[in-house]
Amino acid sequence: MESRVSERWGAFVDHKFGDAYKYATPTYRAVFTKDLYVSQFSHGVDWNLTKIADIKYDPATSVATVEVLVETKPRNSKGLSAEATVASVEIREKWLHIKGQWWHSSSE
Repeated sequence: MESRVSERWGAFVDHKFGDAYKYATPTYRAVFTKDLYVSQFSHGVDWNLTKIADIKYDPATSVATVEVLVETKPRNSKGLSAEATVASVEIREKWLHIKGQWWHSSSE
């Protein structure tokens, strides 16, 4: 599971939001197109996954709560002289275990 979390965040780091889409649950992808998913994200922000802080798995529901630590900063725009501020953010995600595979739940 940790590798899938890291791979998904790697797609965000690289601004390859279409690649991140493949980690969404099959149910989500059946309803929402890749283009709609990609349109939710901004190319004006840089992400850096610093740590997978915690994973809590509930075997009764096949749901894992994953806490990731992420640094974000706005991309420098032309004409701005100030250095962009880095913000550290803790994000809690839900991952579902479906038919032997872990999928990111976009419903949170």
